[in-house]
Amino acid sequence: MYAVVVLTFMSNCWRMVCTPLALLAWLASLQLSLAAAPRFANSWAVEVRGGPEAATLLASKHGFVNHGQIGNLRDYYHFSLAEHSTTKQLTGFEPQRTVALESEENVGFVEQQEIKRRVKKSYTPPTDPKWGEQWALLNTGQTNGPAGLDLNVEPAWLQGIT
Repeated sequence: MYAVVVLTFMSNCWRMVCTPLALLAWLASLQLSLAAAPRFANSWAVEVRGGPEAATLLASKHGFVNHGQIGNLRDYYHFSLAEHSTTKQLTGFEPQRTVALESEENVGFVEQQEIKRRVKKSYTPPTDPKWGEQWALLNTGQTNGPAGLDLNVEPAWLQGIT
């Protein structure tokens, strides 16, 4: 069976006439393209030489809020757009803001933070030919010792923890 899509122009607008199979294919491709599109947070990592005061002045100058130093990273600060100018989570890349920060003399590194999708890994039993000898990971008594005295890793692996 072939999928047929016909575009017709009627009364100043385009109308799509398609078979159910073509519509299903189009919806699947739309879902894949949306799932693959990167999403960006209202969050920037910015290296600012000159200390916290310089970082706060720079953030204010460009419409950001300085949330302070990032962990123990000296001269790296967490910026976000001021509350009144956008929502907390953006869905699009803001290259003009990144470029504006990069143009400053005391800025070394700038990156808008991308929201990563986490995928739980599925468990597959090891294929290592020496697996049966690794009693510390799974002790079935294979070395004539008591079974069960091992690190008990398989339950963690089954939960997706690696």
